[in-house]
Amino acid sequence: MGGAGAGAGGRFAMSIAAAPGAAGDGLLAVGASDGMVGVFDRGSSALLHTLAGHTGPVRAVAFSSDGSQVATACDDGFVRLFDSRHAELVAAFEGHKGWALSVDWGADDLTALSGGADAGVRLWDLRTRASAQVIEQHSDSVWGVAFSPDGKAAASVSEDKSIALYAVS
Repeated sequence: MGGAGAGAGGRFAMSIAAAPGAAGDGLLAVGASDGMVGVFDRGSSALLHTLAGHTGPVRAVAFSSDGSQVATACDDGFVRLFDSRHAELVAAFEGHKGWALSVDWGADDLTALSGGADAGVRLWDLRTRASAQVIEQHSDSVWGVAFSPDGKAAASVSEDKSIALYAVS
């Protein structure tokens, strides 16, 4: 999978996610230091296509439950949703003041969660394409966010050395 590894221009991989099970068609997404995201076939290791649009390092990538979309979090402050099979931008979300560092999908694929260098956690409504809630439990960068498998709870971890748990409605 050399396409997103070290190479021309100093590109290196920063994040990785596998599409879930057989529904994801064996896809793997790799976010790179130059803002590119490569979508690979897990079986053959072939680069299928790249997802362009970010202008900084892609710190996190996550697939929807059916593998049809991939969410990305980038130092350019944007969370973007891409069609993983057709390499098309679906939506771009702006709201973090500074780097977007982490991203996860809700169980229903209708919500997403992101964490940023601004110490904020944002819940995104993917139907309205807007920030539904800003959670301010941390005092430093939020490096990881995750939904529970049933989508009713979420968690975040921060550089402030704390873990926060949330009920999601």
